[in-house]
Amino acid sequence: MDNLLLLSNNDDEILKNYELISKNTISNEEYNKYLKKYPKLETEDLYLRRNLNKEEQQLLGNLMEKPLMAISSLENEDTMNNLKNNMLENARRRTKSYFK
Repeated sequence: MDNLLLLSNNDDEILKNYELISKNTISNEEYNKYLKKYPKLETEDLYLRRNLNKEEQQLLGNLMEKPLMAISSLENEDTMNNLKNNMLENARRRTKSYFK
């Protein structure tokens, strides 16, 4: 979620659809119930999506679509290598033109 929020302009709109849970924010009974379903809760806090109607789900999907696509692209190794190579090539061109 943190990476998504870095790439979003709608943090508050997205976060209002989730509940952040951790061992410190819920009762022991709730913790044990959630831990069975979400084992990662033992080592990290989790965002659980609230129950949303279809309209709210659609709005949330629209808000998250572009940031999720950007994350997917950035996590793809080939895409990152191409991006890095393009940035280096552009920097080289600018440096060459600066010194001419």
